[in-house]
Parts: sequence; C-alpha cells; structure tokens
Amino acid sequence: AYCGDVFRQNREEGSQYQQAGAELIGGDRGADDMLALESALAHLPEALRANCHVRMGAQALFEALLVSLDIPQTLRPRFAKAFGHDGQVKALLAQSAQGSSQKLPADVSALIEAGDREALVKNIEHRMHDGNLPMSGGRTAVDIAARLLDRAELYRTPVTDAAASVLKNYVNLEASFATALDVLDGFAKENSVDFGDARREFADFAKAAPA
Repeated sequence: AYCGDVFRQNREEGSQYQQAGAELIGGDRGADDMLALESALAHLPEALRANCHVRMGAQALFEALLVSLDIPQTLRPRFAKAFGHDGQVKALLAQSAQGSSQKLPADVSALIEAGDREALVKNIEHRMHDGNLPMSGGRTAVDIAARLLDRAELYRTPVTDAAASVLKNYVNLEASFATALDVLDGFAKENSVDFGDARREFADFAKAAPA
C-alpha cells in the first residue's frame, strides 16, 4: 500500500495531487480487485462513505474494444492512455477526424509525405543552420524529423465514423454491478463488438461485487 504525492501530465485538475493505492499479488483477480476497493472504502471516514459514489471502469474491456473496432495501430496507445477521461477520448476522435494539423513549409511536407527520413533530417539541419539555432543541447534534427514523421503517421489512417460513434457510445455507458454484464453484452450485440477474454475477466470481477 502507498499514499503520497504523484505527478501526471495533461491533467485538468492539476499535475500534482495525492494518491493512495494498494496492490495484491496472486490469488483470484476479481476477488482481489474487490478486496482492494472494499479496503479503500473502509479507510474513508464514515460520513464520506455514506455519500460516496464509486465509478469504475475496465481498462482491458476498453483495449479489447479498440482492437474489435480495428482502431489504427498508431492511435491505440493514445486512446488506451486516455481511458477513464471521456473528454480526452472525444478530443482524440476529433483530432483523428481533422487529420494532422501540422502547418509546415511545402518542401518539408513533401518529404514527410514521401517518408524520406534522411532528406528530411538534412532539410531541418539546413534550416537550423540558417536560423543560427544550436545543433546540440536541445532537440537535434534527427529528433525533430522523427517527431514530424511520427505525427504524420499517427493521423494517416483516421478512425472511421462508424468506429468513432461506437467509441463515443461506449464511454457514455454507465451501470451498476448488478446490471453491468447485461449492459455490456447488449452493447456488444448491438455494435458487433467482441470483447474476448476481457469480458470473462470483467464477469469474474462483477460476480465478486456485493449485491
């Protein structure tokens, strides 16, 4: 168990905040997860427990959804990282629909489109030299070229409108433990989604939840 200050980037409520956690190694995953939750609630003051609303999600289900919807490989890590932050998921979908927003000189854009990394590095080196920018002590031309190529590849294949619609509907799902499996299965059937093993793991967790 632990309790202390943690730091997270791109967090609306602030990058530094206090967090408490516990880890259980081995045993039954569903039962252990529920034990961790019950232990956390038990350490809250009684007045807080009486008015406490716990909202939980399943990372494995979300990542299985990304695979089932055939979300582009380059985008999946970003969506997975945004799990639990509905606004970030929807922002990523908007960015994907708009494509790359990089405003670059025509010759640089042409090299990126061609995927010519070597020529792009030389182009950036010339620009850095002409602009009297240091060639060391910061991002090198190689670093800049890699970042430009990665960003271009990231949005080369956008999320389809159909997949985006399913993702938006999924992040809006909410149900009690008693109805969670029925809601999940109904969603899967309606949208032809296969959650695979993630569904079984979530079922074990939901069954361990108090009635």
